[in-house]
Amino acid sequence: MTSVFSLPFLALFVYLFFHRLGLQRQAAAPHMSLHLHCYLVLILVLLSVGPCLSQGAASAINDLENQLFFRQYDGEKDVARLSRMENYIFGQSYNDSVENRIARIKAAVPAIKDVGVPAPQNPAPSNNWSPQAQSSQNSATAAEGVAPVARPGNDDNGDAQSRQLQVMEARANQVNTLLSQAVSLYRQKQFKEAIDLFEQVIRLDPQNASAHFSLGIALEANGNLPQAASEYNQSSSIEPDNKDYQLAVQSIKNKLDEQNKTKMEDYKWQLLASQAADALKNGQVDQALAMYNQLIEKDPHQALYQYNVGTIYLMQKKPQDALPHYKSAHKLEPANKIYEQSLQKLELSLKEVKEKEKAVKESEKAAKEDSHKKIDLRATFGLELKPSRDGVMVKKTIPGLRASSVGLFPQDVIKAVDGVGITKVSQLEQILASKPMGQRFQMILIRRKVTCQLLF
Repeated sequence: MTSVFSLPFLALFVYLFFHRLGLQRQAAAPHMSLHLHCYLVLILVLLSVGPCLSQGAASAINDLENQLFFRQYDGEKDVARLSRMENYIFGQSYNDSVENRIARIKAAVPAIKDVGVPAPQNPAPSNNWSPQAQSSQNSATAAEGVAPVARPGNDDNGDAQSRQLQVMEARANQVNTLLSQAVSLYRQKQFKEAIDLFEQVIRLDPQNASAHFSLGIALEANGNLPQAASEYNQSSSIEPDNKDYQLAVQSIKNKLDEQNKTKMEDYKWQLLASQAADALKNGQVDQALAMYNQLIEKDPHQALYQYNVGTIYLMQKKPQDALPHYKSAHKLEPANKIYEQSLQKLELSLKEVKEKEKAVKESEKAAKEDSHKKIDLRATFGLELKPSRDGVMVKKTIPGLRASSVGLFPQDVIKAVDGVGITKVSQLEQILASKPMGQRFQMILIRRKVTCQLLF
């Protein structure tokens, strides 16, 4: 391919060739020679000036885009690319020639030095973005003194445009400074302060996509997901082809969906807790117990739920069932005096009940043991007995022992001892065995069909 620098020489060669040819024909047709000269001049302009201007303009636009945006929009028309840069710097676009527009933009930005392959506009996508994803390049260039700022230049607009460029330069410097400070605050986890600075940047430069993106990251880190989503959407709408912005929009959408789902679930359990409290207040203990058991199954670490279940069990006369729930409530909130006092009172009550039950059991055990005691009536009292229809009949008394000495005789029928009716020999043995040695007791007898009383 013929280079840009060789085209003028080619045009000159063509011109000289046709010029010589024209001189030869000048005598024959003077008017044709004039026309031929005009055509030659036109060809020369098209071959030498046109390509140089076209390729030079494209190169200049590429360099300016690298300087301003750290990328090239070479897939678009030159007019659109120039309008983007003019809107960024001047807040408006111009309609004059491409050369004038390029010159105006060059006058508004620092000189471009050693522009090679443009720095990547965005880092590789990741799950955890950082504000420097878009703004770090601007901050870095600001630190190096290479920033997308305007500076005064001499152009068609004179002093007015010079003043405008000075204002734009000051604004661009302020934007870069604020971005750098905001990123630093974010890295120090001072999210609120970083958010304030990112918002200042956006007020100065509403179309700064990286500032919107970084603000979204800071808001997300600070827990404000809805506002973060709005900023991500704004950055993506400004630069719809940016993959990082697209990924951020989708990620925050997923988080918001999950957050809304969690909120709905929380609302469901809060409603159940409210219904359980109302049921307990209205004395509907069975319904309240069923609801609180559901709540405890969902979240066993809620002290109030544990305490209310314990209270319900007390209302149902089930102190043993209430005890573990009171213990759980006190363990979860040891500083709560109500839980502490309720647990102490219940434990004391259960201790007293246990002691009473123990005393009753011991008494029953002693009575049972006494009921199984027997005594040898012959050896102890000198008394032999046998069953009788009316009680227990004296079969024989042994002289010299207690039975004969108190006046018992064979054929006497013993009906009662100290008011307790006697029906069996074993019953009388147990009663006499329970009496202390030497103690005397009353005995009711039937002797010769006559009821009488005997002090045994």
